[in-house]
This record gives sequence, C-alpha cells and structure tokens, in this order.
Amino acid sequence: MSIQEKDLKKMAELSKIDISEEDFEDFELKLKNIIKLVDELNTVNVKGVEPMAHPLDQKQILRKDDITEKNQIKEIERSAPEIKNSHYIVPKFVE
Repeated sequence: MSIQEKDLKKMAELSKIDISEEDFEDFELKLKNIIKLVDELNTVNVKGVEPMAHPLDQKQILRKDDITEKNQIKEIERSAPEIKNSHYIVPKFVE
C-alpha cells in the first residue's frame, strides 16, 4: 500500500495533528513502517487458531457481585437545590 504525501497531510489535518515540515519526513517513515507491519501480519495464516483474551491464557478470578453499600440517594439528593425525577436541575448556561 502506497501513501501519497498529500494524503498524509490531509490525515494530519483531519486528526488535528500539527506536524512541522521538518518532522513530516519522520512521521511519513513511521506511518509507512506501521502499514508495512500490518500488511505483514495480514499474511500470517491464522486458520484454526482460537482467539484468546490474554496471551498467557490465564483465567480471570472474579469476586461475587454483592451489594456492600447502602442506598444513599435520598440523603445525597437533599443537598441539591432542585431535583426532578431523580435528576439534578441546573441553571441553563448555553444558549
């Protein structure tokens, strides 16, 4: 895959990345190396390889999902100046 200089400049502009002219050549080289690596990875035959969540194939030990805190909504809402249907009402600040 070949990337043109104008395409790189457009990508930088759209990404809001400010690349100076002296850094542009380095940016271009690094991006081309990334694309080359992805192209190389795409050539690897992975047919029959099962996807893994972790390269060491470790299991996640999960704790029991118990409620440990009491419901404090009413106490918290008491400090708000205005509440409607459990939503905090704030003054409008954007027109």
